Amino acid sequence: MKKNVYALLTLLSALLLFTACEGPAGENGAIGPQGAKGNTGPKGNIGEINVMALGWSPVTKADHLSRYDAEGLYTATGFTGGGLDNLTQKEINDGVILMYMRPVSDRTKVISVPTVIDYGHVSENLQLSYYFIAGPKRADLFIELSKPADVTKLFRDEEYRFIIIPNTGGARLNNVDLTNYEQVKQALNLKD
Repeated sequence: MKKNVYALLTLLSALLLFTACEGPAGENGAIGPQGAKGNTGPKGNIGEINVMALGWSPVTKADHLSRYDAEGLYTATGFTGGGLDNLTQKEINDGVILMYMRPVSDRTKVISVPTVIDYGHVSENLQLSYYFIAGPKRADLFIELSKPADVTKLFRDEEYRFIIIPNTGGARLNNVDLTNYEQVKQALNLKD
């Protein structure tokens, strides 16, 4: 029994001795040299993105003219329905909303909005600025003139398309020029 008591006391003393020997942490060591660069991995797929691509919406020259504010030098068109009813504030805050415009007279010429079109050939320093503001369940297009001009010569029949990309969660869109409609169509597998 005495042997067991001595063994137990020796064991407890050893445990106390080892746990009590911890001192303050030392300083960090020097950073080692940079390792060799690894090989580039294979290009990954863009991945599945829940894209909402709306059809082309027409706005006639007469529509632009009827909404033109000569004092403010702008015209405005509101877009609702056609899928915009599903547009939420979260998608506006976290996602990407693209708008494209094309003239009805040449549907192959697709222009990303916002954009500025120079009409210097009509009048010096004359420009039309196209931009849009998105809100829940709607988007509003604005076309502003840089100076007073005969808008009957500037406005035309046009079509507009919205593409709404919710937060992509790491999907690969960084190599896609979002101002290039053909690249966007190809990357997102869209049809006209």
